[in-house]
Amino acid sequence: MSDSGPPKHWPFQVVEPCDFKMPERRITSVYLNLAPPSELLKEALVESINELALTYGWQGVTCHYIIDVEGNICTGRPLEEICTSLEAKIAPTAISVLGRFPSEKSMESANQLRAAMEEVFKLANRDVSFHGFNT
Repeated sequence: MSDSGPPKHWPFQVVEPCDFKMPERRITSVYLNLAPPSELLKEALVESINELALTYGWQGVTCHYIIDVEGNICTGRPLEEICTSLEAKIAPTAISVLGRFPSEKSMESANQLRAAMEEVFKLANRDVSFHGFNT
């Protein structure tokens, strides 16, 4: 999947799991990707990931949510934008979460985000599978 084109920069911010809103595009799966811990927290972590993506010539951060080692959940790529770090056949209908592990706080936040997503999808009568979560 291509992520070429002019660089994009989205507003990154800390959110609560209950802030999750159903995207307009069709979602069938949510993926939790694991990454090594980083000393950076909150928006600074997402900014550093975004800058790295730009050095690769990508449009910006590839994941929709990033969870730092303290368990803070930050927005990345907007939910309406396709995640380019997943396989091309999966990405158009997926949400991607990047967690900085190992960290008990990170996993707890990931599971809280999953629970909030499950509730929203259930209310909308949408069947969504979750991958990589430990619940």
